Amino acid sequence: MKKSIKIIVPLILLLIFVGAFLYFDEFNDNMNYSFKNTTDSKYISLKENGWIPSIIPDDATNIEIFYNIDTNIVNGKFKLENENSLNNFKSLLSLSENKNFNFLNKNYKDEISKIVNENPTFKYEDFYFIFNNNEIYFIK
Repeated sequence: MKKSIKIIVPLILLLIFVGAFLYFDEFNDNMNYSFKNTTDSKYISLKENGWIPSIIPDDATNIEIFYNIDTNIVNGKFKLENENSLNNFKSLLSLSENKNFNFLNKNYKDEISKIVNENPTFKYEDFYFIFNNNEIYFIK
């Protein structure tokens, strides 16, 4: 009897551990995508569903997005090489005092933490924007 308990207890604990890992991993709804430009059909779908800001200019490139379906947290960035496009985009935004954000991507957290105190934060609808030269981060 003692021998079977020595086998059953660790087996049960192992099953609980594996089950918990699979359960929480299964429900991890973090998604990430990268796009060279705004013409990709998945990009268009994400934009239509509110995961990507609706005002990102059509000439944006190197677009990255990380989002979580459950928490509605979005982290992303894109580039605008054209100075006129960059200025036009900035003119659509309002200045914001917010400097506290939620991050899904550790690299974004590190990058934004370095530039957020040196650069103004802007807002459009539910998205915040931080400019680092021609690279623009967005956070929801």
